[in-house]
Amino acid sequence: MSHPDFSQAKCKDDLDWFTYPDNFFPDPPIGMIREQRKVCLGCPVRDLCLQEALWDDKMVGIWGGTGTDQRKKMRTKIRRMEQYEMAGV
Repeated sequence: MSHPDFSQAKCKDDLDWFTYPDNFFPDPPIGMIREQRKVCLGCPVRDLCLQEALWDDKMVGIWGGTGTDQRKKMRTKIRRMEQYEMAGV
């Protein structure tokens, strides 16, 4: 799978986030998540970012406006839906 082009990501231009990458990676303290999600709002590559992070479970931290635990739950739901579809339910 080829990686999406993140050159248009809103977070790449925010020096505070990249000067202190622990703000996004790995999972930050709970109090920072709202601020991080604000950076993701309106980002032109947010959906691609989330898709990449859902596909690669080794990606930790905030990606596509979601945290690691959120994506883990999303993956579980996706797998269940796929199992139901395969079973013809």
